[in-house]
Amino acid sequence: MATYTKLDEIDLPAVSERYGLRDSQLEPLKGGAANSSFHLSSASGDFTLTILDNHDLVSAQRLATHTQAVYRLGVPTTEVVPDLDGALITTFDGRPVVLKKWITGEVLQPLPIPLLPEAGRILAQLHSLAPESEGLADLPVGTRRLSPEQLDAIPHFADNELHLILREPLSAGG
Repeated sequence: MATYTKLDEIDLPAVSERYGLRDSQLEPLKGGAANSSFHLSSASGDFTLTILDNHDLVSAQRLATHTQAVYRLGVPTTEVVPDLDGALITTFDGRPVVLKKWITGEVLQPLPIPLLPEAGRILAQLHSLAPESEGLADLPVGTRRLSPEQLDAIPHFADNELHLILREPLSAGG
């Protein structure tokens, strides 16, 4: 389990300097299962600052690289903001940190049933990305993403469109 970072543990002037931000303010965000996230507003715009409490440097770099790759491939996710040196992650007090562009919205828990088909389409899009795409070379491919039990459950989905979306990329080896 992660040891969460608190607002008063963050050196906001150092973060702002690392990313070239002016007039920054920080506010904690609710939720999160493994990391500490904050809304960072500045003269340059709004961002999410995430302290990757549950990551080491290698896994943090992998997460940032994958996030940036799927963003560039058109999957609806946030864009990672590099620091002034071009790095996707940085460290403060030995903890990996990532800055992402802010997405205005609301977290709905649980996800409402009318949004499930769209969530399924986005997951299918994610799973159909070419594994040779830049930034994704170390991701599992094909059916290794789903267990045999999960694959066997697909034909029994009530949403036939989701069933077809999932089966098509899997049968193509994507």
